[in-house]
Amino acid sequence: MNSFKTRSSARKSVLTIVYTFILLFLLAFLGLTITVAAWIFFEGILLFVFAFCLFLVARTHWEIEFQGNTVYLYNTGNRQQYRIENLTQSALLIKQTQKQKSNNTADLLIADTTLRIYDVQNCSDLLTYVRENLPR
Repeated sequence: MNSFKTRSSARKSVLTIVYTFILLFLLAFLGLTITVAAWIFFEGILLFVFAFCLFLVARTHWEIEFQGNTVYLYNTGNRQQYRIENLTQSALLIKQTQKQKSNNTADLLIADTTLRIYDVQNCSDLLTYVRENLPR
């Protein structure tokens, strides 16, 4: 009888351990599933925010108008208007990469301001205007 009881106790112990591990495995699997689902959800939100920012940037462009040595800038993205008076050639920094040269575009930085305008179209026309109309 003692041996039967011992085997029975051992069997109960083994089954208890197995059931416990099955339960723990299911809980771990459920926890992992929830974790992965949450990660995918938040990753989706981050991708949406990134795509929205790209959309806003793609819609943004600058309109530049020169009147004598005054420049009027309009940012279509945030609908801000800027007016800079007494502009000189030395106040304009125009930079071009090789790719921009082939596309006839340039980056424009107006000194003493935070305005940086990227990929200004018709760079050659802009350079001609600056040389002919703005004081040094």
